[in-house]
Amino acid sequence: GGQVPLSLLGLHAKALTELDRATLAGKGRVVLEGKGKTLTFDGQLTFRGLTAHDPRLSPDVVRGLDFDARARGVLSDRGELRLDELEAAMGALRVEAHGGFEQTADHVSAALDFVLPVNSCEAVLGSIPTALVPTLRGAHMSGTFGARGRLAFDTRKLDDLALDYTI
Repeated sequence: GGQVPLSLLGLHAKALTELDRATLAGKGRVVLEGKGKTLTFDGQLTFRGLTAHDPRLSPDVVRGLDFDARARGVLSDRGELRLDELEAAMGALRVEAHGGFEQTADHVSAALDFVLPVNSCEAVLGSIPTALVPTLRGAHMSGTFGARGRLAFDTRKLDDLALDYTI
């Protein structure tokens, strides 16, 4: 049906303002299988024109927040989430990930591989609203930036937490 103004959805969040100017578009597919034992999902959401005002985020109003997100995976009734594909983007700043999460009565564990694709530093800087990084207002950067890594933990063995990355 096209983009929907967030104000029509009755969304109320203290930090989000000017909801009549922000839009949400999305599509997805959800399949419930095996007597409700697994839920397979594949979807995407696009937010355009979000405005936020929260002093913990920035002393200034943050305008023009545009986000794209896409996720594909499986959620089980045993507290397991498998992310086959997760992508999130704010302009040229993108992250791609896949992995899994598990939550039971006695623990939470996760293993997540992530990639920030190589991109121009100038393009990445231009994707971040200046209200979020006011000290960089007017700055210019050269070169490229990218990263990849893995985060893994299990609350039963916190000393084995692993965070490996390459920039």
